[in-house]
Amino acid sequence: MRIDINTKKSWNDLSVKEILQVSSLWLQGNSEQAFLLKAFMLLHGLSPVNRELEVDANTKWYWMKAKGRRKPFLVDVDALTASAQQMSFLKDATEMKAIPFRWYRSPHSRLYNLNVWQYITAENYYMAYVMTKDTKHLCHLAAAIYLPYWRKFNDKHLNRRAQHFAKQKPEVIHAIFLFYSGARHYIKKRFPHIFKEVATGDSSQADSKKLTAIIRALNGGDVTKNPTIYRTPLIEALEQLDEMSEMAEKQKTQ
Repeated sequence: MRIDINTKKSWNDLSVKEILQVSSLWLQGNSEQAFLLKAFMLLHGLSPVNRELEVDANTKWYWMKAKGRRKPFLVDVDALTASAQQMSFLKDATEMKAIPFRWYRSPHSRLYNLNVWQYITAENYYMAYVMTKDTKHLCHLAAAIYLPYWRKFNDKHLNRRAQHFAKQKPEVIHAIFLFYSGARHYIKKRFPHIFKEVATGDSSQADSKKLTAIIRALNGGDVTKNPTIYRTPLIEALEQLDEMSEMAEKQKTQ
């Protein structure tokens, strides 16, 4: 049977329900090939039928069923595996949009609506999760980037919001992790003069030092400027600092 593989080409083609299903697959600890295959079948409404594997002229066939089709049908195993590679976009969450929550303002996929203090807070919890795998840090990460529509960011209500996210299902929290991972990857690519890859050493510690260096560069050594800097829109601050870093690099080569 010929399989239509043109329906899902990017994260933008996925509904919130499908994003959570993909997130759940990530949590199962599948190999990359198994993950892509399961994701392809899931997102295209395919499921295996418990029948014996068919072999014909060295070609293996799986019995499958699909939504909208009453009778099971045979699918070439090799063709199915090749088709699953169309799901490779799932390995890069750069284009993923944040899942919505009622009463909360979702973070923009490019973090345009975050300020510097939100970003620093989110980064600290992100790195804490990467180092410990403790999901409580992801709940605080979510609390840093999701804000009630009527509230500006501050630390006062962070723990209370984290308790709200702690009640969510694991695939929901992991979807937030996937989203933020993609967003921070975009930020690092957009501002290469600030976020240079560290060839050796602990990347989490390097990122932490980078955050400290960002604040120091923006305040010029005057900590009394920090409250104003923290309220500055993230992208505006990073554009300014990236330009400063580029100019400094050019001066060194002259």
